[in-house]
Amino acid sequence: MSKLDGVEIPTDVWESPQEIVVIIPLGGVEKSSLKVALKNQKIVIEGVRKKSKIEDKFKPILQECFW
Repeated sequence: MSKLDGVEIPTDVWESPQEIVVIIPLGGVEKSSLKVALKNQKIVIEGVRKKSKIEDKFKPILQECFW
């Protein structure tokens, strides 16, 4: 699992002699905002995730999908 501000994100990492594939659920993240970099021998993935407009009409009871 990867950590994001104390939140664990399920992560799958696959490798071959030529490449590494990282699979992370990024629902709601804008593809154009994704940035991938290597820093201190770690893969760093950044992106922008906007909140749903549902918050304009409803009060949350439980929120586990957006951190």
